[in-house]
Amino acid sequence: MSIYKLQKSIVCLLLAFSSHALAAEEQELIVFYQSSDDQFLENTLPLIKAYASDRSITLYEKGMEEGLPEEITTTPAIIYQNAKGRSIYASRYMEFSTIENFIRTSRVVPQRKVDIQREDVFVWENGRANIVAPLKITDPQGRVPSGLQLEDWKEKVNTLLAAGFQKFSRKESVNLSRTDRLFYLDLHAYFQKDGKLWMSMEVYSQYSCKDPIYSNFGESIEGSYDNASALLAKVAEVFEQQVYQAMTASKIGDAFSPVPGGVRNSGWEELGIPLPEPDKQNVDALTEIPELPSSWMFGQAMEEDIPIVQFRFRAPLDRYIGEIKKISGELSWDEGTQLLNGSFVADMQSLTMGMESFDYNVLNKYVKAYRFPNSSFEFSSQVDVESIEFGETLPLSVKGTFELMRKKQDVQVVAQLTPVLGEEGNPLLMVSASFELNVVDDFRIKGPDGPDPARKMMEFDLNFLMKADHQVSAKP
Repeated sequence: MSIYKLQKSIVCLLLAFSSHALAAEEQELIVFYQSSDDQFLENTLPLIKAYASDRSITLYEKGMEEGLPEEITTTPAIIYQNAKGRSIYASRYMEFSTIENFIRTSRVVPQRKVDIQREDVFVWENGRANIVAPLKITDPQGRVPSGLQLEDWKEKVNTLLAAGFQKFSRKESVNLSRTDRLFYLDLHAYFQKDGKLWMSMEVYSQYSCKDPIYSNFGESIEGSYDNASALLAKVAEVFEQQVYQAMTASKIGDAFSPVPGGVRNSGWEELGIPLPEPDKQNVDALTEIPELPSSWMFGQAMEEDIPIVQFRFRAPLDRYIGEIKKISGELSWDEGTQLLNGSFVADMQSLTMGMESFDYNVLNKYVKAYRFPNSSFEFSSQVDVESIEFGETLPLSVKGTFELMRKKQDVQVVAQLTPVLGEEGNPLLMVSASFELNVVDDFRIKGPDGPDPARKMMEFDLNFLMKADHQVSAKP
């Protein structure tokens, strides 16, 4: 029997077990919250209550009066536990489907206990919570001053930001809880020949490396390079404002409340919520956990009403929007080499802009889909594949080769991979990715009338599920 068939048999046994043994399995959801978590209390908690009730899952709602476990540093915090172990939810709580995936996956594959450490980052110590700001500094562009080395520039930016921050301070390293929060700051510098410096910035939540929660592109912070300290102080001010805005007023599930430092540390047992005891008759079945496959193939759309591939021109020309309905592809990783390999092909004849007459022109005149029926993207990249685990989201950025109409171009793709278990206990890989193409200059496709660079730059968003490739053995 192959490894894949063996692990599939294990999953099937676990699920067949659900009508009897798992029905008796003790499942618990624990929610810690504060009164300041109003978005969560109003929108998400009622859904959790209904979900738990429908599935006979015991729900505990906890404030801070009795204290909190030490690892709970922010609220709201959602915890699932059964006899296998305890898992802490780490995604946007306004996306309830991700909570369902978390529960379904954690039921069979509990989270591992791991040390989470970040080095050379900015940290805001707020009560129990560490709010961490990893910094990405892109290579400066334009008329870069003679003799300015990239490493010197990066150190200067770090030093001036540290001086400008009011709440964050630079730390050599910090140990994090799963409920601590991260906000990523991407900085882009453009030097003009007259000595002016433009600073553009993007701020990302830890829950998405695709869509920034803030960007000032088009409204850069400007000033003299000689007064870079004032520019970076302004960047620091804006960043702290955006983090505070996300903490307190996010409408997409990024809002949270740091646990005050004076709250007593109380153990899970002390709070009356220890791990459930396993059913002695089913101990062996409870310890069986399916292996995480290392080889995947394209499965289906993420959801019925979410396009697999969607594309649009940049604003203000983003009214030109369409989708590609058919793709195929493979993805695999190797723990020995730490290589992540991918190969994807899009059926260009499945492209549609939503209007039949418009589609005819696009397919025949612009992308010549009947002459060049496929476009493709291939990559091989070093990634920390050992960190890929069921229920954990791995953000990554990979560089590969995109080919369209026999023209090739290097493309940087940002993506998120999340292994989960499907409704039938089958392993699935949730893939979300995005990238941009200059379709005018690189592929000689005529763009719409409008300003540069919007008429040239096309943005792509991909969302789909992959299934285990049973032709290739799972990782040992």
